[in-house]
Amino acid sequence: MIYDNTFFFTCGEPIHVINELENLLAKYKNINGVIIRGKFMGTIEPLTAKIKQHIYIQKYQYDSYAEQYLMVWNKDANYTIDAETVIKIIDSIIKY
Repeated sequence: MIYDNTFFFTCGEPIHVINELENLLAKYKNINGVIIRGKFMGTIEPLTAKIKQHIYIQKYQYDSYAEQYLMVWNKDANYTIDAETVIKIIDSIIKY
């Protein structure tokens, strides 16, 4: 997991960012994916969106903090994460 509170404000077009991350991850067969988390002061409407096979989540946390997550999976990884584990990861982010 990468913590970057400015990533979502400075990344630009989401599809372009995802394509760049896919290309980068393809070079590393031992990495299944990356989760980028950003936090900021403010409110945000809860949202979970699938972009290609990747997941974007935004949620309101507490004390006027909002969080955003981008999960980009490496389709070329030597070992894949099963769907049940991915669902558990997503649920844990949404709930906690």
